[in-house]
Order: sequence, then structure tokens, then C-alpha cells
Amino acid sequence: MIIKAQDELTHQDPEAFKAFLLAVLAGLRRKEIDLLEWDSFLWESGVIRVQATRYFNAKTEDSLGDVAVDTQLLERFRGYRARATGSFVIESDGQPRSGTNYHYYRCQEVFERLSAWLRQNGVNTNRPLHTLRKEFGSQVCAIHGIHAASRQLRHTVIATTDLFYTDGRKRALTGLGHLLKSDDRVVLLSQDQSGPSRTGDSPALGGG
Repeated sequence: MIIKAQDELTHQDPEAFKAFLLAVLAGLRRKEIDLLEWDSFLWESGVIRVQATRYFNAKTEDSLGDVAVDTQLLERFRGYRARATGSFVIESDGQPRSGTNYHYYRCQEVFERLSAWLRQNGVNTNRPLHTLRKEFGSQVCAIHGIHAASRQLRHTVIATTDLFYTDGRKRALTGLGHLLKSDDRVVLLSQDQSGPSRTGDSPALGGG
């Protein structure tokens, strides 16, 4: 989908593409994308810093912090920075509002266009932008583990990461079983004997 978004949105809707990249490759939340300013890019450190600003305050202190991002993403946004006309990363006619106690997004139109594009391309969820963040978290978790994912997602507790960003169906095996020597006294069960028989007897226990 990243390649498709690059092909279709780069020139057609660059602001929507920026939002797409920040969600799927940096795992930023909608509000964080909406109010992200250019000084949050720490180019030399290779991170995007989610920080409190005049307009943005995180729900919790843990939501603030640095998100390590790919070099290619930074290079793409360096290009956008060179052409920027204001302090906000996503350019919009909407103006930021401080002190609002309701959901207001200065980039609402950008988000609506991106959400429509995502749904046209198979992301049929109630919150398609959040689905991109979840994909980011899941990829980090699969490659680097749950603790790295929790840090990148800036979750208050790791249980949140475990609940929404890991695959509980995946068996966590050590892969060290091959080091065991075979025991001649063990009788291997054939595949059709691996479970209880139809009569309820256990083949491994001889029915009793």
C-alpha cells in the first residue's frame, strides 16, 4: 500500500501523503499529525519528537517522546521542509485552536480525503488513520519485540501494546528442541493418534 500511496498521492494530494507517511511509518496519532511542527524533526538524531507546544498537549506525559524513523522518511520530509510555507508540517487553510475541549482538527479536510482513499484501497475500518498506526506498531513489534513497539507507540503501559498490537495466536517457540537427543523408549504417535479417540480414551495413556 505504501508504494500505491506514493504513486497516487505524491502529486495528486501531497498533504494527504504526508499524513499517510506520518501514520504508517512513524505511528503518529491524528492529533499529533494535525499539530506537528517542523521543529519536531530532529534531523541529525533521526527522530520525530512529539512534544508539548503552544497548540498541542498530550493526554499523558508518556505520550510525549521521540519516535525513531527511517532515514528515507527523513529525506522525504527534508524535501517537504524546503518548500514549506508555514511552521506546521501538514499545510491547511484551517487554523489551530488552543484550549478546545472537543475534537477539532485544522487538517480535517486532509484527513477526510486520506480516509476516503484508504477505504477505496481496502482499509474498511471506522478509523482508517488509526489502522495505519496499528500497522506501524505491529511491524515494530514483529521485528523488534513488544518493548520496542511500546516505546515507539508511547504507550503508558505495555499491556496496551500487548492487547492491540501483538498476535496472540502466534506460538512463541524457542527453536531449541532440535538439541534434544531422541529417546528409544519413547513411542512416537502417528498423526491420527495425536488426539483423543472417538470413544474418549487417550491413546497415549492406553485408555486408562
